[in-house]
Amino acid sequence: MEVLPHLILIVCCLAGVAGSALPAVPGALVIFGGALLHGIWTGWEPIGPFILTVLALLTVISWGVSYAVTAFGAKKSGASNWGVLGATIGMFMGLAIPIPVLNMLIGAFIGALGTELLVRWIKLQNLPEEEVDPSVGVDGGSAAKAGLGAAVGAIVGLMAEMGVAILMVGVVVTPFAVAGIKALFN
Repeated sequence: MEVLPHLILIVCCLAGVAGSALPAVPGALVIFGGALLHGIWTGWEPIGPFILTVLALLTVISWGVSYAVTAFGAKKSGASNWGVLGATIGMFMGLAIPIPVLNMLIGAFIGALGTELLVRWIKLQNLPEEEVDPSVGVDGGSAAKAGLGAAVGAIVGLMAEMGVAILMVGVVVTPFAVAGIKALFN
């Protein structure tokens, strides 16, 4: 029995769960890749095509959940579609901030806030002069609320993505546990 494919699978599972807490690291994809490599290397024992299909489905779900929840949080807090896009872009731009996990939240907040303020300012500039009320400016309060909603959505999205990654590790471990139990009784 070769040990190396099992070690690689373990490392990929651990890195995948840890990576699911960061927006730039596709944690679910790392777990899927480790399982695929293990299957090819070991002749699909004990991880077979069915387990790999389940992992592929969970990988797609993981990606979708993370972004959908962030967008939902921004949208529920009053963000426009532009604000949702700004929050998503801000999540990635936040990676430049050297504070793990908080970088994404700060990025989502600033992205949604900045985009909302910019879009509202552009709309205000494009109104005919007779429709502009000088007492009404760009509403920073509702833009900040949209940014906060995006940040909260990003937190919930991270938790959901990590939950899916942990579920994927459980799916990976199950065939090994079943094989071990069968070996005990043979």
